[in-house]
Amino acid sequence: MAEVKVLANSFAAEYGGSAGGVVVATTKSGTNQLRGSAYEYLRNQVLDAGNFFAPVVNGEKQRPPLRYNGFGATVGGPVILPKIYNGRDKAFFYFAYEGSRRRDGFTDQFGVPTAEQRQGDFSRTFAANGTVVPIYDPKTTRTEAGRSVRTPYPGNVIPAAQIDKVGAALMPFYPMPDRPPDNITGANNFRTNYVMGLTRDAYLVKGDLNVTEKDRLSLRYLYNSDDRTYTTVMTNAAADTRAPAIRHQNFFYGTYTRVFSPSMINEFRFTYGNRVNHEASFGLGESWPSKIGLTGVPENAFPQFNITGFRSLGTAAQERRQFPIEQLQWIDNLSWTRGRHTLKFGVEARPSYNYEENYPTVSGAFTTTPQATSMPGVATSGYGLASTLAGAVTGFAARQTEALNRQSWYVAWFAQDDWQIRNNLTVNLGLRWETDTPIRDINDRMNGFDMRAVNPVSGTPGVVKFMGQNGFRTTPYDTDWNNFGPRAGLAWKPFSNGKTVVRAGGRRVLRAPVRPRRADLGVAGL
Repeated sequence: MAEVKVLANSFAAEYGGSAGGVVVATTKSGTNQLRGSAYEYLRNQVLDAGNFFAPVVNGEKQRPPLRYNGFGATVGGPVILPKIYNGRDKAFFYFAYEGSRRRDGFTDQFGVPTAEQRQGDFSRTFAANGTVVPIYDPKTTRTEAGRSVRTPYPGNVIPAAQIDKVGAALMPFYPMPDRPPDNITGANNFRTNYVMGLTRDAYLVKGDLNVTEKDRLSLRYLYNSDDRTYTTVMTNAAADTRAPAIRHQNFFYGTYTRVFSPSMINEFRFTYGNRVNHEASFGLGESWPSKIGLTGVPENAFPQFNITGFRSLGTAAQERRQFPIEQLQWIDNLSWTRGRHTLKFGVEARPSYNYEENYPTVSGAFTTTPQATSMPGVATSGYGLASTLAGAVTGFAARQTEALNRQSWYVAWFAQDDWQIRNNLTVNLGLRWETDTPIRDINDRMNGFDMRAVNPVSGTPGVVKFMGQNGFRTTPYDTDWNNFGPRAGLAWKPFSNGKTVVRAGGRRVLRAPVRPRRADLGVAGL
Protein backbone atom coordinates (compact mmCIF):
# COMPACT_ATOMS: atom_id res chain seq x y z
CA MET A 1 0.00 0.00 0.00
CA ALA A 2 1.19 3.48 -0.84
CA GLU A 3 -1.41 5.23 1.29
CA VAL A 4 -4.32 4.33 3.55
CA LYS A 5 -6.91 6.84 4.73
CA VAL A 6 -9.64 6.11 7.26
CA LEU A 7 -12.66 8.41 7.07
CA ALA A 8 -14.59 7.93 10.28
CA ASN A 9 -17.39 10.48 9.84
CA SER A 10 -18.51 13.58 7.95
CA PHE A 11 -16.86 12.34 4.78
CA ALA A 12 -17.54 13.93 1.41
CA ALA A 13 -20.48 13.04 -0.83
CA GLU A 14 -18.10 11.04 -3.01
CA TYR A 15 -18.10 8.27 -0.40
CA GLY A 16 -21.05 6.21 0.73
CA GLY A 17 -22.43 2.71 1.11
CA SER A 18 -21.12 2.50 4.65
CA ALA A 19 -22.72 2.97 8.05
CA GLY A 20 -19.50 3.20 10.06
CA GLY A 21 -16.68 4.63 7.98
CA VAL A 22 -14.71 4.47 4.76
CA VAL A 23 -11.22 3.08 4.13
CA VAL A 24 -9.43 4.47 1.07
CA ALA A 25 -6.39 2.41 0.08
CA THR A 26 -3.99 3.32 -2.70
CA THR A 27 -1.69 0.63 -4.07
CA LYS A 28 1.89 1.33 -5.08
CA SER A 29 3.00 1.64 -8.67
CA GLY A 30 6.26 0.95 -10.44
CA THR A 31 8.70 3.76 -11.27
CA ASN A 32 11.56 4.32 -13.70
CA GLN A 33 13.88 2.55 -11.28
CA LEU A 34 13.73 -1.13 -10.44
CA ARG A 35 13.01 -1.41 -6.72
CA GLY A 36 11.99 -4.20 -4.38
CA SER A 37 11.74 -5.39 -0.80
CA ALA A 38 11.49 -8.59 1.22
CA TYR A 39 10.55 -9.36 4.83
CA GLU A 40 9.89 -12.18 7.29
CA TYR A 41 8.19 -12.44 10.72
CA LEU A 42 8.40 -15.53 12.93
CA ARG A 43 6.81 -16.60 16.21
CA ASN A 44 6.60 -20.01 17.92
CA GLN A 45 5.75 -21.62 21.26
CA VAL A 46 9.29 -21.78 22.72
CA LEU A 47 8.67 -18.88 25.11
CA ASP A 48 4.97 -19.64 25.74
CA ALA A 49 3.71 -21.05 29.03
CA GLY A 50 1.88 -24.35 29.16
CA ASN A 51 -1.91 -24.29 29.34
CA PHE A 52 -3.41 -25.14 32.74
CA PHE A 53 -5.18 -28.16 31.25
CA ALA A 54 -2.27 -29.25 29.02
CA PRO A 55 -1.29 -32.93 29.24
CA VAL A 56 1.79 -33.74 31.35
CA VAL A 57 4.48 -36.01 29.90
CA ASN A 58 7.52 -36.97 31.99
CA GLY A 59 6.56 -34.37 34.56
CA GLU A 60 6.44 -31.50 32.08
CA LYS A 61 3.40 -29.81 30.61
CA GLN A 62 3.16 -30.17 26.87
CA ARG A 63 2.84 -26.74 25.28
CA PRO A 64 0.58 -26.77 22.24
CA PRO A 65 2.54 -26.06 19.10
CA LEU A 66 2.51 -22.58 17.60
CA ARG A 67 4.04 -21.62 14.28
CA TYR A 68 3.39 -18.19 12.86
CA ASN A 69 5.25 -17.03 9.79
CA GLY A 70 4.50 -13.86 7.89
CA PHE A 71 6.62 -13.14 4.84
CA GLY A 72 6.52 -11.34 1.54
CA ALA A 73 8.31 -9.52 -1.24
CA THR A 74 7.66 -6.68 -3.68
CA VAL A 75 9.23 -5.55 -6.94
CA GLY A 76 8.36 -2.71 -9.29
CA GLY A 77 9.93 -0.95 -12.21
CA PRO A 78 9.61 0.25 -15.79
CA VAL A 79 8.38 -1.65 -18.81
CA ILE A 80 10.44 -0.77 -21.87
CA LEU A 81 8.17 -0.53 -24.90
CA PRO A 82 9.36 -0.55 -28.54
CA LYS A 83 10.72 2.75 -29.85
CA ILE A 84 7.69 3.18 -32.05
CA TYR A 85 5.75 3.80 -28.85
CA ASN A 86 8.38 6.16 -27.45
CA GLY A 87 9.26 3.36 -25.03
CA ARG A 88 10.46 5.08 -21.84
CA ASP A 89 8.34 6.72 -19.15
CA LYS A 90 5.24 5.08 -20.59
CA ALA A 91 4.61 1.78 -18.81
CA PHE A 92 5.33 0.45 -15.35
CA PHE A 93 4.73 -2.76 -13.44
CA TYR A 94 4.42 -3.67 -9.79
CA PHE A 95 4.23 -7.08 -8.12
CA ALA A 96 3.69 -7.90 -4.45
CA TYR A 97 3.33 -11.16 -2.57
CA GLU A 98 2.51 -11.73 1.06
CA GLY A 99 1.99 -15.04 2.76
CA SER A 100 1.43 -16.24 6.29
CA ARG A 101 1.43 -19.66 7.86
CA ARG A 102 -0.12 -19.89 11.27
CA ARG A 103 -0.39 -23.04 13.33
CA ASP A 104 -2.14 -22.53 16.68
CA GLY A 105 -2.16 -25.33 19.20
CA PHE A 106 -5.12 -25.91 21.52
CA THR A 107 -5.83 -28.34 24.32
CA ASP A 108 -8.88 -30.54 23.96
CA GLN A 109 -10.35 -32.78 26.67
CA PHE A 110 -13.50 -34.87 26.79
CA GLY A 111 -14.85 -38.24 27.82
CA VAL A 112 -14.36 -41.36 25.70
CA PRO A 113 -15.70 -44.90 26.22
CA THR A 114 -13.62 -47.33 28.25
CA ALA A 115 -12.62 -50.71 26.85
CA GLU A 116 -15.42 -52.37 28.86
CA GLN A 117 -18.07 -49.91 27.73
CA ARG A 118 -17.17 -50.44 24.06
CA GLN A 119 -18.09 -54.11 24.54
CA GLY A 120 -21.43 -53.26 26.16
CA ASP A 121 -20.19 -53.81 29.71
CA PHE A 122 -21.52 -51.04 32.01
CA SER A 123 -21.03 -52.92 35.27
CA ARG A 124 -18.34 -50.41 36.26
CA THR A 125 -20.12 -47.26 35.04
CA PHE A 126 -20.84 -45.11 38.07
CA ALA A 127 -23.01 -42.11 38.87
CA ALA A 128 -21.67 -39.13 40.83
CA ASN A 129 -22.86 -40.69 44.11
CA GLY A 130 -20.74 -43.80 43.49
CA THR A 131 -23.55 -46.19 42.58
CA VAL A 132 -23.62 -48.19 39.36
CA VAL A 133 -25.84 -46.63 36.70
CA PRO A 134 -28.46 -49.29 35.87
CA ILE A 135 -29.38 -49.80 32.23
CA TYR A 136 -32.53 -51.43 30.85
CA ASP A 137 -33.39 -53.17 27.60
CA PRO A 138 -35.51 -50.73 25.52
CA LYS A 139 -36.98 -53.67 23.58
CA THR A 140 -38.70 -54.95 26.73
CA THR A 141 -40.77 -51.81 27.32
CA ARG A 142 -44.22 -52.77 28.59
CA THR A 143 -46.98 -51.54 30.87
CA GLU A 144 -47.45 -52.95 34.36
CA ALA A 145 -49.81 -51.57 36.97
CA GLY A 146 -50.47 -48.58 34.82
CA ARG A 147 -46.84 -47.56 34.30
CA SER A 148 -44.12 -48.30 31.76
CA VAL A 149 -41.39 -50.68 32.89
CA ARG A 150 -38.36 -52.36 31.33
CA THR A 151 -36.23 -55.38 32.09
CA PRO A 152 -32.66 -54.66 33.26
CA TYR A 153 -29.75 -56.08 31.30
CA PRO A 154 -28.26 -59.04 33.20
CA GLY A 155 -25.22 -57.86 35.13
CA ASN A 156 -25.64 -54.41 33.57
CA VAL A 157 -24.09 -55.83 30.37
CA ILE A 158 -25.64 -55.67 26.91
CA PRO A 159 -25.30 -59.18 25.37
CA ALA A 160 -23.01 -59.20 22.34
CA ALA A 161 -25.81 -60.58 20.17
CA GLN A 162 -28.00 -57.57 21.01
CA ILE A 163 -25.44 -54.85 20.27
CA ASP A 164 -26.49 -52.73 17.29
CA LYS A 165 -24.10 -53.05 14.36
CA VAL A 166 -24.01 -49.30 13.74
CA GLY A 167 -23.39 -48.56 17.43
CA ALA A 168 -20.57 -51.10 17.50
CA ALA A 169 -19.07 -49.65 14.31
CA LEU A 170 -18.88 -46.21 15.93
CA MET A 171 -16.76 -47.25 18.92
CA PRO A 172 -13.40 -47.49 17.07
CA PHE A 173 -13.72 -43.83 16.07
CA TYR A 174 -13.19 -42.81 19.69
CA PRO A 175 -9.60 -42.74 20.96
CA MET A 176 -8.81 -44.80 24.05
CA PRO A 177 -8.60 -43.08 27.46
CA ASP A 178 -5.15 -41.62 28.11
CA ARG A 179 -5.52 -40.20 31.64
CA PRO A 180 -7.40 -40.83 34.88
CA PRO A 181 -10.89 -39.31 34.75
CA ASP A 182 -11.71 -36.17 36.72
CA ASN A 183 -14.23 -38.08 38.84
CA ILE A 184 -15.87 -41.45 39.29
CA THR A 185 -18.29 -40.82 36.39
CA GLY A 186 -15.39 -41.06 33.93
CA ALA A 187 -15.46 -37.41 32.85
CA ASN A 188 -12.56 -36.04 30.83
CA ASN A 189 -10.57 -39.27 30.64
CA PHE A 190 -8.95 -38.13 27.39
CA ARG A 191 -6.80 -35.05 26.83
CA THR A 192 -4.68 -34.05 23.88
CA ASN A 193 -3.55 -31.14 21.74
CA TYR A 194 -4.74 -30.26 18.27
CA VAL A 195 -3.63 -27.65 15.77
CA MET A 196 -5.70 -25.17 13.81
CA GLY A 197 -3.92 -23.94 10.70
CA LEU A 198 -4.44 -20.77 8.70
CA THR A 199 -2.75 -20.59 5.31
CA ARG A 200 -2.83 -17.21 3.63
CA ASP A 201 -1.42 -16.13 0.29
CA ALA A 202 -1.94 -12.76 -1.38
CA TYR A 203 -0.72 -11.64 -4.81
CA LEU A 204 -0.94 -8.23 -6.41
CA VAL A 205 -0.04 -7.57 -10.04
CA LYS A 206 -0.37 -4.00 -11.29
CA GLY A 207 0.37 -2.33 -14.60
CA ASP A 208 0.25 1.39 -15.45
CA LEU A 209 0.32 2.73 -19.00
CA ASN A 210 0.50 6.38 -20.05
CA VAL A 211 -1.28 5.97 -23.37
CA THR A 212 -0.95 9.66 -24.25
CA GLU A 213 -0.25 12.82 -22.31
CA LYS A 214 -3.96 12.97 -21.50
CA ASP A 215 -4.86 9.29 -21.16
CA ARG A 216 -3.73 6.88 -18.47
CA LEU A 217 -4.71 3.25 -17.99
CA SER A 218 -4.15 1.23 -14.81
CA LEU A 219 -4.90 -2.48 -14.39
CA ARG A 220 -4.66 -4.58 -11.24
CA TYR A 221 -5.20 -8.20 -10.29
CA LEU A 222 -5.47 -9.20 -6.65
CA TYR A 223 -5.70 -12.74 -5.31
CA ASN A 224 -5.83 -13.87 -1.73
CA SER A 225 -6.61 -17.10 0.06
CA ASP A 226 -7.41 -17.78 3.69
CA ASP A 227 -7.70 -21.54 4.12
CA ARG A 228 -8.47 -23.13 7.49
CA THR A 229 -7.32 -26.63 8.45
CA TYR A 230 -7.34 -28.79 11.57
CA THR A 231 -5.48 -31.79 12.86
CA THR A 232 -7.83 -34.43 14.23
CA VAL A 233 -8.14 -35.71 17.79
CA MET A 234 -10.20 -38.75 16.74
CA THR A 235 -8.80 -42.04 15.48
CA ASN A 236 -10.23 -41.20 12.05
CA ALA A 237 -10.58 -37.61 10.87
CA ALA A 238 -13.96 -38.38 9.28
CA ALA A 239 -15.51 -38.43 12.77
CA ASP A 240 -14.04 -35.08 13.85
CA THR A 241 -16.43 -32.31 14.88
CA ARG A 242 -14.42 -29.63 13.07
CA ALA A 243 -14.54 -28.89 9.36
CA PRO A 244 -11.80 -27.33 7.21
CA ALA A 245 -12.63 -24.46 4.87
CA ILE A 246 -11.26 -23.20 1.56
CA ARG A 247 -11.59 -19.45 0.98
CA HIS A 248 -10.24 -17.88 -2.21
CA GLN A 249 -10.81 -14.41 -3.66
CA ASN A 250 -10.00 -12.98 -7.09
CA PHE A 251 -10.36 -9.29 -7.92
CA PHE A 252 -9.79 -7.51 -11.23
CA TYR A 253 -9.53 -3.71 -11.31
CA GLY A 254 -9.35 -1.30 -14.20
CA THR A 255 -9.01 2.51 -14.13
CA TYR A 256 -9.05 4.86 -17.12
CA THR A 257 -8.23 8.53 -16.50
CA ARG A 258 -8.83 11.21 -19.15
CA VAL A 259 -7.58 14.79 -18.84
CA PHE A 260 -9.92 16.94 -20.92
CA SER A 261 -8.28 20.20 -19.86
CA PRO A 262 -6.17 21.53 -16.98
CA SER A 263 -9.42 22.10 -15.08
CA MET A 264 -11.41 18.97 -16.01
CA ILE A 265 -10.52 15.33 -15.37
CA ASN A 266 -12.66 12.21 -15.70
CA GLU A 267 -11.96 8.88 -14.01
CA PHE A 268 -13.72 5.60 -14.85
CA ARG A 269 -13.21 2.53 -12.64
CA PHE A 270 -14.33 -1.05 -13.05
CA THR A 271 -14.04 -3.92 -10.59
CA TYR A 272 -14.93 -7.59 -10.79
CA GLY A 273 -14.69 -9.81 -7.73
CA ASN A 274 -15.11 -13.57 -7.50
CA ARG A 275 -14.98 -15.33 -4.12
CA VAL A 276 -15.13 -18.97 -3.06
CA ASN A 277 -16.07 -20.28 0.38
CA HIS A 278 -16.20 -24.07 0.66
CA GLU A 279 -16.58 -25.70 4.06
CA ALA A 280 -16.14 -29.45 3.74
CA SER A 281 -16.03 -31.95 6.57
CA PHE A 282 -13.35 -34.62 6.77
CA GLY A 283 -14.32 -37.71 4.81
CA LEU A 284 -16.73 -35.87 2.54
CA GLY A 285 -17.70 -38.02 -0.43
CA GLU A 286 -16.30 -41.26 1.03
CA SER A 287 -19.65 -43.07 1.52
CA TRP A 288 -19.31 -43.30 5.29
CA PRO A 289 -22.97 -44.17 6.03
CA SER A 290 -22.71 -47.49 4.22
CA LYS A 291 -19.25 -48.14 5.69
CA ILE A 292 -20.66 -48.06 9.22
CA GLY A 293 -23.75 -50.04 8.23
CA LEU A 294 -26.21 -47.15 8.10
CA THR A 295 -28.90 -47.07 5.42
CA GLY A 296 -31.60 -44.61 4.43
CA VAL A 297 -29.48 -41.46 4.43
CA PRO A 298 -27.42 -39.85 1.61
CA GLU A 299 -23.85 -41.00 1.26
CA ASN A 300 -22.40 -37.48 1.15
CA ALA A 301 -20.61 -37.28 4.49
CA PHE A 302 -19.97 -38.86 7.86
CA PRO A 303 -23.23 -38.49 9.86
CA GLN A 304 -23.23 -36.72 13.18
CA PHE A 305 -23.86 -38.75 16.35
CA ASN A 306 -24.66 -36.85 19.53
CA ILE A 307 -24.27 -39.17 22.51
CA THR A 308 -25.11 -37.72 25.90
CA GLY A 309 -22.02 -37.62 28.14
CA PHE A 310 -19.52 -38.05 25.31
CA ARG A 311 -17.93 -36.06 22.55
CA SER A 312 -20.02 -36.00 19.39
CA LEU A 313 -18.87 -37.95 16.38
CA GLY A 314 -19.05 -36.02 13.12
CA THR A 315 -20.01 -32.40 12.53
CA ALA A 316 -23.20 -30.45 11.94
CA ALA A 317 -21.38 -28.50 9.20
CA GLN A 318 -20.95 -31.35 6.77
CA GLU A 319 -20.67 -29.15 3.68
CA ARG A 320 -21.38 -25.60 2.57
CA ARG A 321 -20.69 -24.35 -0.94
CA GLN A 322 -20.66 -20.62 -1.60
CA PHE A 323 -19.34 -20.13 -5.09
CA PRO A 324 -19.37 -18.11 -7.03
CA ILE A 325 -19.85 -15.02 -4.88
CA GLU A 326 -19.58 -12.28 -7.49
CA GLN A 327 -19.59 -8.53 -7.43
CA LEU A 328 -19.18 -6.01 -10.25
CA GLN A 329 -18.71 -2.30 -9.84
CA TRP A 330 -18.77 0.64 -12.24
CA ILE A 331 -17.78 4.12 -11.05
CA ASP A 332 -17.39 7.29 -13.10
CA ASN A 333 -16.25 10.56 -11.47
CA LEU A 334 -15.83 13.94 -13.16
CA SER A 335 -13.76 16.68 -11.47
CA TRP A 336 -14.07 20.28 -12.68
CA THR A 337 -12.35 23.36 -11.29
CA ARG A 338 -14.16 26.59 -12.10
CA GLY A 339 -12.96 29.75 -10.42
CA ARG A 340 -13.10 29.26 -6.68
CA HIS A 341 -15.29 26.16 -7.05
CA THR A 342 -13.96 22.62 -7.22
CA LEU A 343 -16.87 20.54 -8.46
CA LYS A 344 -17.09 16.77 -8.53
CA PHE A 345 -19.87 14.58 -9.88
CA GLY A 346 -20.12 10.81 -9.96
CA VAL A 347 -22.28 7.73 -10.44
CA GLU A 348 -21.88 4.17 -9.20
CA ALA A 349 -23.55 0.82 -9.91
CA ARG A 350 -22.71 -2.40 -8.10
CA PRO A 351 -24.58 -5.68 -8.69
CA SER A 352 -23.86 -8.57 -6.32
CA TYR A 353 -24.52 -12.28 -6.76
CA ASN A 354 -24.35 -15.14 -4.26
CA TYR A 355 -24.81 -18.79 -5.26
CA GLU A 356 -25.01 -21.17 -2.33
CA GLU A 357 -25.71 -24.82 -1.60
CA ASN A 358 -25.81 -25.73 2.07
CA TYR A 359 -25.72 -29.30 3.39
CA PRO A 360 -25.23 -28.92 7.17
CA THR A 361 -26.57 -32.38 8.07
CA VAL A 362 -27.28 -33.89 4.67
CA SER A 363 -26.25 -37.35 5.93
CA GLY A 364 -28.18 -36.96 9.14
CA ALA A 365 -27.65 -36.04 12.80
CA PHE A 366 -28.58 -38.75 15.32
CA THR A 367 -29.12 -38.25 19.04
CA THR A 368 -29.06 -40.91 21.75
CA THR A 369 -29.88 -40.08 25.37
CA PRO A 370 -30.02 -42.02 28.65
CA GLN A 371 -33.84 -42.13 28.52
CA ALA A 372 -33.83 -44.94 25.95
CA THR A 373 -32.10 -47.35 28.38
CA SER A 374 -33.55 -45.98 31.61
CA MET A 375 -36.39 -47.18 33.77
CA PRO A 376 -39.19 -44.75 32.88
CA GLY A 377 -39.60 -42.26 35.68
CA VAL A 378 -36.21 -43.04 37.31
CA ALA A 379 -33.86 -40.16 36.56
CA THR A 380 -30.73 -41.92 37.86
CA SER A 381 -30.99 -44.79 35.38
CA GLY A 382 -29.99 -45.14 31.74
CA TYR A 383 -26.79 -44.25 29.91
CA GLY A 384 -26.34 -42.46 26.59
CA LEU A 385 -23.62 -44.79 25.30
CA ALA A 386 -25.68 -47.83 26.26
CA SER A 387 -28.58 -46.42 24.23
CA THR A 388 -26.22 -46.08 21.25
CA LEU A 389 -25.04 -49.69 21.51
CA ALA A 390 -28.63 -50.81 21.91
CA GLY A 391 -29.57 -49.01 18.68
CA ALA A 392 -32.15 -46.87 20.46
CA VAL A 393 -32.02 -43.48 18.74
CA THR A 394 -34.07 -40.79 20.46
CA GLY A 395 -33.67 -38.03 17.88
CA PHE A 396 -32.88 -37.55 14.21
CA ALA A 397 -32.52 -34.50 11.97
CA ALA A 398 -31.41 -34.01 8.40
CA ARG A 399 -31.11 -30.65 6.71
CA GLN A 400 -30.06 -29.39 3.32
CA THR A 401 -31.15 -26.47 1.18
CA GLU A 402 -31.95 -26.20 -2.48
CA ALA A 403 -29.50 -24.13 -4.49
CA LEU A 404 -29.93 -20.46 -3.61
CA ASN A 405 -29.09 -18.00 -6.37
CA ARG A 406 -29.51 -14.49 -4.98
CA GLN A 407 -28.72 -11.04 -6.25
CA SER A 408 -29.06 -7.38 -5.35
CA TRP A 409 -27.94 -3.97 -6.66
CA TYR A 410 -26.38 -0.91 -5.10
CA VAL A 411 -26.70 2.32 -7.12
CA ALA A 412 -25.70 5.87 -6.23
CA TRP A 413 -24.88 9.33 -7.55
CA PHE A 414 -23.38 12.41 -5.91
CA ALA A 415 -22.52 16.07 -6.44
CA GLN A 416 -19.86 17.89 -4.45
CA ASP A 417 -18.77 21.54 -4.37
CA ASP A 418 -15.70 22.71 -2.44
CA TRP A 419 -16.14 26.49 -2.56
CA GLN A 420 -13.11 28.53 -1.54
CA ILE A 421 -14.80 31.74 -0.38
CA ARG A 422 -11.51 33.25 0.79
CA ASN A 423 -7.93 32.05 0.72
CA ASN A 424 -8.31 30.70 4.24
CA LEU A 425 -11.98 29.72 4.21
CA THR A 426 -13.60 26.84 2.29
CA VAL A 427 -17.18 25.66 2.39
CA ASN A 428 -17.86 22.01 1.50
CA LEU A 429 -21.33 21.25 0.16
CA GLY A 430 -22.55 17.98 -1.28
CA LEU A 431 -25.47 15.67 -1.87
CA ARG A 432 -25.46 11.90 -2.27
CA TRP A 433 -28.28 9.58 -3.23
CA GLU A 434 -27.95 5.83 -2.88
CA THR A 435 -30.02 2.71 -2.43
CA ASP A 436 -29.67 -1.04 -2.01
CA THR A 437 -32.27 -3.09 -3.78
CA PRO A 438 -33.76 -6.00 -1.81
CA ILE A 439 -32.11 -9.39 -2.17
CA ARG A 440 -34.00 -11.60 -4.58
CA ASP A 441 -33.63 -15.28 -5.32
CA ILE A 442 -33.73 -16.14 -9.02
CA ASN A 443 -35.97 -19.13 -8.26
CA ASP A 444 -38.03 -17.34 -5.56
CA ARG A 445 -36.67 -19.67 -2.88
CA MET A 446 -37.55 -17.32 -0.05
CA ASN A 447 -40.48 -16.87 2.27
CA GLY A 448 -41.98 -14.04 4.26
CA PHE A 449 -44.59 -13.24 6.87
CA ASP A 450 -47.77 -11.57 5.67
CA MET A 451 -49.21 -9.75 8.70
CA ARG A 452 -52.43 -8.81 6.92
CA ALA A 453 -53.49 -12.22 5.68
CA VAL A 454 -55.72 -14.26 8.00
CA ASN A 455 -54.62 -17.73 9.03
CA PRO A 456 -57.42 -20.10 7.90
CA VAL A 457 -56.74 -22.45 10.81
CA SER A 458 -56.60 -20.06 13.76
CA GLY A 459 -58.53 -17.18 12.22
CA THR A 460 -55.85 -14.72 13.39
CA PRO A 461 -53.73 -12.35 11.29
CA GLY A 462 -50.33 -13.59 10.16
CA VAL A 463 -49.46 -16.19 7.53
CA VAL A 464 -46.10 -17.50 6.27
CA LYS A 465 -46.04 -17.24 2.49
CA PHE A 466 -43.58 -18.20 -0.23
CA MET A 467 -42.22 -15.61 -2.62
CA GLY A 468 -43.89 -15.50 -6.00
CA GLN A 469 -46.61 -17.97 -5.01
CA ASN A 470 -50.31 -17.10 -5.26
CA GLY A 471 -49.60 -13.48 -6.01
CA PHE A 472 -47.23 -12.95 -3.07
CA ARG A 473 -44.32 -10.56 -3.52
CA THR A 474 -40.91 -11.67 -4.85
CA THR A 475 -38.71 -9.53 -2.56
CA PRO A 476 -38.71 -9.28 1.24
CA TYR A 477 -39.38 -5.52 1.18
CA ASP A 478 -39.82 -2.61 -1.21
CA THR A 479 -36.89 -0.66 -2.58
CA ASP A 480 -36.31 2.61 -0.73
CA TRP A 481 -35.88 5.34 -3.35
CA ASN A 482 -35.67 8.21 -0.86
CA ASN A 483 -32.11 7.88 0.47
CA PHE A 484 -30.70 11.41 0.13
CA GLY A 485 -27.69 12.32 2.23
CA PRO A 486 -26.68 15.99 2.29
CA ARG A 487 -23.11 16.90 3.26
CA ALA A 488 -21.99 20.21 4.76
CA GLY A 489 -18.60 21.21 6.09
CA LEU A 490 -16.48 24.27 6.84
CA ALA A 491 -12.68 24.47 6.76
CA TRP A 492 -10.55 27.47 7.64
CA LYS A 493 -6.98 28.28 8.55
CA PRO A 494 -5.98 31.45 10.40
CA PHE A 495 -3.09 32.21 8.07
CA SER A 496 -3.44 31.75 4.38
CA ASN A 497 0.29 31.75 3.60
CA GLY A 498 3.04 29.58 5.00
CA LYS A 499 5.25 31.61 7.35
CA THR A 500 4.12 35.00 8.60
CA VAL A 501 6.44 37.83 9.68
CA VAL A 502 4.94 40.32 12.15
CA ARG A 503 6.20 43.06 14.39
CA ALA A 504 6.03 42.56 18.12
CA GLY A 505 7.59 45.05 20.51
CA GLY A 506 9.62 46.59 17.75
CA ARG A 507 11.14 43.27 16.70
CA ARG A 508 10.53 41.16 13.67
CA VAL A 509 9.21 37.75 14.67
CA LEU A 510 9.05 34.69 12.44
CA ARG A 511 5.88 32.81 13.16
CA ALA A 512 5.63 29.14 12.18
CA PRO A 513 2.72 28.20 9.95
CA VAL A 514 -0.43 27.19 11.76
CA ARG A 515 -2.00 23.87 10.80
CA PRO A 516 -5.36 24.32 9.11
CA ARG A 517 -8.35 23.75 11.29
CA ARG A 518 -11.51 22.16 10.13
CA ALA A 519 -15.01 22.30 11.48
CA ASP A 520 -17.41 19.79 10.01
CA LEU A 521 -21.11 20.43 10.21
CA GLY A 522 -22.30 16.87 9.68
CA VAL A 523 -25.89 16.52 8.47
CA ALA A 524 -27.52 13.11 8.66
CA GLY A 525 -29.13 11.60 5.59
CA LEU A 526 -32.81 12.35 5.18
